[in-house]
Amino acid sequence: MLRMSLHYARVKDEDFKHNLRLLAVCQKLRYAALPLVYNSVFFYSCDASLDDDFNELPSDPLDKEPTGRLMTNLDLVVSAGCIEMVRFAGIYADYPPFILPGLWMGIDNMRKAASEWSRIVALDIAIYPSIDFSDSDVVDIAACRDEIQEISTAMAGAMPGILRLEAECKSNALSSELLGHLTSHYTEQLQVLHSKLLISPPLDRQFKQLRDLCIHFDGLSGQDLPRVLPGNLERLRLV
Repeated sequence: MLRMSLHYARVKDEDFKHNLRLLAVCQKLRYAALPLVYNSVFFYSCDASLDDDFNELPSDPLDKEPTGRLMTNLDLVVSAGCIEMVRFAGIYADYPPFILPGLWMGIDNMRKAASEWSRIVALDIAIYPSIDFSDSDVVDIAACRDEIQEISTAMAGAMPGILRLEAECKSNALSSELLGHLTSHYTEQLQVLHSKLLISPPLDRQFKQLRDLCIHFDGLSGQDLPRVLPGNLERLRLV
């Protein structure tokens, strides 16, 4: 999805990555961290192969079955999903919808996660329509309250700096000063979500009891992905 966006936007890889991380530092992200990450990864996890011809690119990643490997950069997925929320915080961001095709379909799900952060329907926006997720369990991840609050507090603490710089450079909120400050701050706080354990799905009794979970996408197909999150989950990492 990132490569597809870069193809449309005609911008350099590194500039685009850093700008997305910058946009993720937003006070409105409070309590939405894990649900947002989990929903976004499965909604936009296809790293589709690109052709030079624009006509070969799907206008929306759900239009056809995904091809290529699955995206493994967690913070870019989170960041991409936060572009709309930045507008509510009063931060200038000039990213029209066509630069991130298909992103806007996930915004409602992100807002829903923010309003009810402790519950999530696992894989309710699956990118593999051939799998029936209609009976997916609603999993309580309230055990993550402390971790999410820690991230939330850190992000909120960055807001005064964001707003001060915004007032100084309204025409260029993505300045290098703002970029450097917030990229490092956000990256540090995101580490709180990383787990200590790497396992391979599918679900079994031991998996359901896990408190630390890492889902590694390399080599996995849609059929290998877990249908629900463990009920006692405290930390989640998607790599």
